[in-house]
Amino acid sequence: MALQENRNISTIAVVGGGTSGYITTLFLCKKYPKKKITWIYPEANDPIGVGEAIVPDVSNFLKDLGITTEDLMRHANGTLKLGIKFEDFNKEGESFRFPFGIGDGAIDRIMSLGTIPSNMLDYKDISVHFRATEVLKYMDTLYGAFDNLEIKRTTATLGELSHDLIIDSTGFGRHLLGPDPEFVSITDKIPNNKALVFRHPYTNKKEQMVPYSIFKGMAHG
Repeated sequence: MALQENRNISTIAVVGGGTSGYITTLFLCKKYPKKKITWIYPEANDPIGVGEAIVPDVSNFLKDLGITTEDLMRHANGTLKLGIKFEDFNKEGESFRFPFGIGDGAIDRIMSLGTIPSNMLDYKDISVHFRATEVLKYMDTLYGAFDNLEIKRTTATLGELSHDLIIDSTGFGRHLLGPDPEFVSITDKIPNNKALVFRHPYTNKKEQMVPYSIFKGMAHG
């Protein structure tokens, strides 16, 4: 039975203030306006956020929630892409292309030429690479439009919640669900547990601005 039709669920709590919590809350508010949504996350919220590479399916999902490709470009330092080029994954010096739109020879040709088409936004199979923390800041401006949403900046525990449906969006912390008995830690095999993020300036825009993202295989990290 669809959530909209389920009369036993009238109140929903979303716990967590990362990307999952933000998008889950927006989805529920938009799609189930008759349900009472409570969004709970700490006052000192510090979500993990670096460069986020999404694919057309995710772009279309966000668009259905009212966040367009243009919004991501304008508010989240977004850059357009029609595919992904993988470098040095099999062996150093080799690369292969993954055009969005399976079997779309036109996009593959655009990628091979490395030229940005003037009508790039018209392509159905297009996506964006953006800065995750910036899109969360933009989404903060959208929630005031929903009458069915209550936001609580607190650290409530599961025992304090009496909602019909509770969604744990606290990531690896699993603060409500508890530890995953099947989770296998590999921290002993990964000496580095941090990521350094920076914006590298273009040295030659004509050659370096291409209509795809480049994913490069590295010896470490």
